[in-house]
Amino acid sequence: KMMIGSLINKEIRTTQNINTVSEMTILGIKINCNACNVTEVNILSKMPTIKRDIQQWNRRGLTPIGKICILKTLLISKLVHIFMALPNPSDQRLKELENLCFEFVWGNKIDKVKRTKLIQTYSRDGLNMIDLKSFVKSLKISWLKRLLTSSADWNTIALNEFPEVHHFLLYGHKKLRLLRAKTTNPFYSDIIDAWAQYNEQYSPTIEQIVTENIWFSNWTKFDTSIIKKWNEKGLRFISDLYDPKTGMVYSKQNLEHIYGIQINFLCYASLIRSLPKDIQKQVNKTFITNPICPHKISQIMSNERFSRTAYATFVENKRSNNNVSNERLRSKWIADIGDFLEGSLQTVMKATSFTYLIYFHFKMIHRIYATNNLLYKINITENNLCTFCEQQRETIYHLFWQCPKTKIFIKEILSHIKNTYNTNSNIN
Repeated sequence: KMMIGSLINKEIRTTQNINTVSEMTILGIKINCNACNVTEVNILSKMPTIKRDIQQWNRRGLTPIGKICILKTLLISKLVHIFMALPNPSDQRLKELENLCFEFVWGNKIDKVKRTKLIQTYSRDGLNMIDLKSFVKSLKISWLKRLLTSSADWNTIALNEFPEVHHFLLYGHKKLRLLRAKTTNPFYSDIIDAWAQYNEQYSPTIEQIVTENIWFSNWTKFDTSIIKKWNEKGLRFISDLYDPKTGMVYSKQNLEHIYGIQINFLCYASLIRSLPKDIQKQVNKTFITNPICPHKISQIMSNERFSRTAYATFVENKRSNNNVSNERLRSKWIADIGDFLEGSLQTVMKATSFTYLIYFHFKMIHRIYATNNLLYKINITENNLCTFCEQQRETIYHLFWQCPKTKIFIKEILSHIKNTYNTNSNIN
């Protein structure tokens, strides 16, 4: 047996020969008397195994692409059940895990590309590196579908922490944060916080916005309040403000007549003006359907894993951290070749699955390829001249395009293509 709560420091005698323990393992989760640090205890118990695996994989000549694959499939997967079933780890613990992962990717050297850039998708010229904070939040959000569909005993206990789940799922982030402040259970508090952050960062379409609630919504003045009489009379969704035949916003008089309510003119005007400007007068009438199925519930109940959508939203939101570095990179390429197209990494991946070539292209587009010009600046080479022509500075642009020997090589490739496939090609 294990004493918990107020019984921790008390001795209870029984006629049965039962041993008292301070810690036990249930379904792979270590539980101790002090529930406050249960997450830390479980993560620390996995760390030696993860570090040992990293040491083994460091002996192989893997590219960062291969290492990211190892991280996702063999290393971080050891912690998924902990992230999902227990309260979130501390920020310090997550930071330690993040540093461990990025040190593995870069071979215990300094980061060559910003972390918020590396976690982006291939279409954004990232490498799909895992972002631990976003990953943990997306796992917590996966519990929302279980709250909607499960009839198990745990669900009854969980709903004591929430309002009615169909209402809770429609709250905007401001109302959710008020609810989180009143929640004492750290696990359910993390679920609410993750859901609030998703609502704050996700950008719905106009078609989705009209399915939102009027009350406690991010899209109306009633973000933390409700007029119960209006709600009881059926004025609940933003789409209820529109005429389904024309898509036009109902006038004050029409709303009063249809729903049998009294509306102050100032309240009506402020409600309409609080809506997004694109829909303050009219929406596409095909967006107004009855019965209404709120887009948030549709997303959660879809066949696809909603946690993946949430993770993509969190990662996409971090793109703004790269605006300055992206603009600097763009300006350098425009100065060299007059153009820069984001997403070329995804195009390369369609042409080859050879990770060394893909990573070679990644280094080129991010200008982290170690040319003699760079090596000379950090005192590794004696000069900055091109390795092949030995006439000009060896920059990325010179090495792969301007160098006379490179141009000869390109001509030989074009000649081979023409002779073999009878196809004329032009590289500019």
